[in-house]
Amino acid sequence: MRNGEPLPLADKYVILHRHRAFGTYYAVSEIKRVFDAYAQAFPDRGPVMVGDLSFPLGRHIRPHLSHQTGRDVDITYPRFSEPPDFRRFHRIRRSDFDAEGTLWLVREFLASGMVEYIFMDRWVQRLVYKEAQRRGAPQEW
Repeated sequence: MRNGEPLPLADKYVILHRHRAFGTYYAVSEIKRVFDAYAQAFPDRGPVMVGDLSFPLGRHIRPHLSHQTGRDVDITYPRFSEPPDFRRFHRIRRSDFDAEGTLWLVREFLASGMVEYIFMDRWVQRLVYKEAQRRGAPQEW
């Protein structure tokens, strides 16, 4: 990556490491677009934490095997209560996991046509799937 763009500050996400939050124009634009829409859809929800994208000129970020081209991003799941702090990712309890907000984010990122992979724990997949069923989602979702 060359001349990575910094992810700008916003109300609906907190950037964990500003020096590792650089991406391609398209990745940064899409992250910003999705979270601006999230702020409109869920004005009462707290911020989501954005972790690593890339260094401004790429390079390896430990412990990742990816995150060198400014196209990969780590994002926490929406939750009902704020985490204890915004200095690191925290485990989330099932009772605090916001399946509706997570389903919304997944659908919004996929709608762009720019997302190739989304990685989630199996228990999260199950809860998001149940939320989609509860909303009467078609099978292609």
